[in-house]
Amino acid sequence: MPLFLLAALTFLFPACEKNNSSVDGSSGGEDTSGMITLKMRNSENGETKIYIGNSCFWINNANNFCGYSGIEFCDMGTKKLSAIKTLPTSGWAREVAVTPNHRYVIRNNNYSQWNSDIQGYEQKVAYLKLYVVDYTTNTSGGIIGAEVQYCEWNPEQ
Repeated sequence: MPLFLLAALTFLFPACEKNNSSVDGSSGGEDTSGMITLKMRNSENGETKIYIGNSCFWINNANNFCGYSGIEFCDMGTKKLSAIKTLPTSGWAREVAVTPNHRYVIRNNNYSQWNSDIQGYEQKVAYLKLYVVDYTTNTSGGIIGAEVQYCEWNPEQ
């Protein structure tokens, strides 16, 4: 009897881990509450932009994330968004490949915000965490963008 219970537990626990995902199971086991889901089109197919602070980024014709001055990306690989708790110290780039099942930290270094205490603008850094679900394709299979999930992030909290 103890051997039977041990065998049953061995098969049940991995199954439970796999079921611990979002409602539709499409986010790689991520909790998607508070996430914004968007189908971004690349520059060649309508160019959907995501705003971060007072700037934005998009997917270019080469299917890379790129943005205006001050926008930088760090590809965190397949690490879950919830596991990203601190800012990366290296790996920042102005343009990175859009890769399905990869997570990214995105920052805007040129974000200025009005501060009523000092009656002026102060320089800040705005952050997003983003997950690429998959490419979006046209009827002939060509990549026209990607489905992404993202949220604002304050690494100091």
